[in-house]
This record gives sequence, structure tokens and C-alpha cells, in this order.
Amino acid sequence: FQNVLWRDYSCHYFDESDPEGVIDYIFILDTLNFCFWPAPKPYEYDNLAGNIKKLIQNDKSALKPKNLLKYDLKSFNDAFFDGQEFPMIEERFRLF
Repeated sequence: FQNVLWRDYSCHYFDESDPEGVIDYIFILDTLNFCFWPAPKPYEYDNLAGNIKKLIQNDKSALKPKNLLKYDLKSFNDAFFDGQEFPMIEERFRLF
């Protein structure tokens, strides 16, 4: 086991020039990070963290509340969980 800083873990979003974006990222990641099993395909924390990171890297405002409100269950599942049948997806969407 090696201790790795948050900013150095490749699946995490970290941008010193965007502290609000980092906070948005952590908030969404922590909200959705529970009960990964039984997922029909391998999907773990790194997958979720990486998908959220891609969203904010493609659009710095992607995780702002006004943009989060645009998701329906299908687009949410596609963006965050690769569109697969995922445990407790409705509960994740409700919390989101």
C-alpha cells in the first residue's frame, strides 16, 4: 500500500486554478460513491471518479447545480455509470 495524494491519483480531478470545480467534483463523487455490487460488469470507484473527472474536464460548469438539473435518469446513468444496469441507480439519481 502506498499513500498517494488526492491530486496525484489519476482518476481524481484536481486543478489549482479551479478550487470550486474541485469542490463540485468531490461533492458529486461522495454523493454517488456507495454500493458498487453486484454490478453486472466490472465497475468500481476509479470508474466513477474517472467519469466525473471527464465531465468537468470537458466542461468546467458541468457539475454546477443548474447543469445537474438537466439530467434525467437515462442521461445520468449514461454519463456517470456507462449506461449499464447499476445497483441502486434510482437512489443515486434521487440523491444527485
